[in-house]
Amino acid sequence: MRFYYDKSGKLEKIFKKVLDDNYPELSLLRWVYTFRDSEKLDEEGLPIIASVRKLSPRDRDIFDFDIMVEMDKEQWDVMGKGKKLKVVFHELNHVEIDWDDEDEQEPAVDKNDRIKFKLKPHDIVIKRFKEELNKYGLSEDEEEIRIMLNKIYKGKKLTTDKKEPKKKKSKEEKNGKEKNKKKRRKKNKK
Repeated sequence: MRFYYDKSGKLEKIFKKVLDDNYPELSLLRWVYTFRDSEKLDEEGLPIIASVRKLSPRDRDIFDFDIMVEMDKEQWDVMGKGKKLKVVFHELNHVEIDWDDEDEQEPAVDKNDRIKFKLKPHDIVIKRFKEELNKYGLSEDEEEIRIMLNKIYKGKKLTTDKKEPKKKKSKEEKNGKEKNKKKRRKKNKK
């Protein structure tokens, strides 16, 4: 697996848009945008499209960056703009700046004047099997997530991903509809 700097600036452009629109305080950090050339998997064997990594104090001083974005180049190239914005928004949710106790408008800094920040884990994680949910239902904390999702999506689409293509109707289904139409026409003529 190889990593390389995004010389095109396309990754940075989308990150800056999402930063400016949603997390302007994160612009205080110095970002480096990189691609990797092959798939990376998580502990369950699922592909990791993108990640953010806090650089070590040594690397922050030497390379003049605080945080590295790592994006799967192959996935990035086939994503539409909406999916790219969603992935970037997700990654930015991992980053949280620590604020100064005395002046909450200023970020906290360490003894070497580096901005303090942390990477947050996901705050919604559900690892279940369908059979398990069917048999035992949701746990108490999962029920809270369900209630929250119902509030968020009440009257809205449940996904922003593209719709599944319409299933083609079989000849039997088409013939059945045609027969029903003919019956209705006959009935209406009487």
